[in-house]
This record gives sequence, C-alpha cells and structure tokens, in this order.
Amino acid sequence: MDTLLLTTNRDPRKDRRVAELVRIGAGIGAWNKVRVDIFLRGHAALALDEFPDELADGNLIQEYLPMLQNHGGEIYVEKANTLLKKIQSRFPFKTVNRAESAELIKRARYSINL
Repeated sequence: MDTLLLTTNRDPRKDRRVAELVRIGAGIGAWNKVRVDIFLRGHAALALDEFPDELADGNLIQEYLPMLQNHGGEIYVEKANTLLKKIQSRFPFKTVNRAESAELIKRARYSINL
C-alpha cells in the first residue's frame, strides 16, 4: 500500500492548520486506499500533549489522531526535539533521527509539507 506523509512544523497552540492536517489525514486514511503517516517537527510535536484545550482546535487533534492510527498510520517526531521532555502524550508515537526522517520522506509515495 502506498503511503502519504503529512509533515508540519507549525505551532498547534497558535495555528489551527495542525489540527486540520490531522483531521484530513484521518479522513484520507479512512478510505483504506493509502496509509497516512504524520511527521510532527519542531513545535508541532506539542499536538501530542494531553491538554487539547491549550491548542488551536485541540479537540480535533484529540479526536482524529486515534482514527489515523486505527487505520494503520503512524505518528513520527524527531528524536532531537527538545519539546519531547515536556510532552505527556496518550498517543503512541515513534521518534526518528535525521537519517530515519530522510528515509520516511523517501519511502512515502506522496508527501505534503504544511
């Protein structure tokens, strides 16, 4: 199955497009025609935190991240992201180093960077 990789580095505390990216990813994944993975870089990793009320449209993030994973998608965060120490996530995610992140992008049939 082909993979769509959705990547963002936007701050979900200020930018509603992070929630929209998650919602769109869950919707596309529901078709079961393509696997949808999300790569949260920089401040975007805050979307995984357990307090959605502190995020722009955080309720959408909390609602749709599980759906994305239920359809076989993965969530990736950079290992070097210093925000990982602050995040207490109820969502499983994988950390990747620079070489692994390059491999994610290379392996994806489709890639959208927001």
